[in-house]
Amino acid sequence: MSLTIEDTFRIISFVPVLLYLTFNKEKNKAKQVLFYFFLFISLHSIFYALIFSFSKTSAIFFNSFFIPIEFILVSLFFYNARESTLYKKFIKYVSIVFLIIISLKLFLDPILDFDSMINGFESIIIIAFSISFFYEHIKNPNKIFIDKDPYFWGVSGFFLFFSISFFVFLLRQSLWLNIDFFYQYIYIHALSGILRNIICSVAFLIKPYKEQVPEFS
Repeated sequence: MSLTIEDTFRIISFVPVLLYLTFNKEKNKAKQVLFYFFLFISLHSIFYALIFSFSKTSAIFFNSFFIPIEFILVSLFFYNARESTLYKKFIKYVSIVFLIIISLKLFLDPILDFDSMINGFESIIIIAFSISFFYEHIKNPNKIFIDKDPYFWGVSGFFLFFSISFFVFLLRQSLWLNIDFFYQYIYIHALSGILRNIICSVAFLIKPYKEQVPEFS
């Protein structure tokens, strides 16, 4: 039996988990949060498939909790990645508002298979978090070794994933029955997920560079 693009995506989701367990002995907040994120999505795919084999309705209800947990973990990653108190407050309050909106949606329609508005809204928020992260690094001249920053690789992975998937997320709910769009969505979502997983994996293979640019008098 040949592997589908979705199967490949699910398998590669385990790669960051294995890399963390293999190469990371020191405590690093960036890598720890990334590890929990990939552990979550890996376990979610397993349990979703198992529940779906018994009851599609139960699987849909189980899947409705994916975005809230995913968003909490990603927001926590960005929160720890930032140094500015202002940006931390921005991430905190935006996250609270988004989670309130999701809670209301779950209460009103707990077995909705997919909600384009929620997925699109989540994508916009993560993209905004990413851009503000890059902007902060550009303003800080001491951070020239950004490629040695685990947060940089994590943010880059999330930014590319949500940027690429944004429009198919918005269109999925209305075009899901269109067979051409169905296959396009599967490939775009899986390929962007594979790209995210590979880029984020770099964070587990590097050692953070702590030395700052020397000051010249």
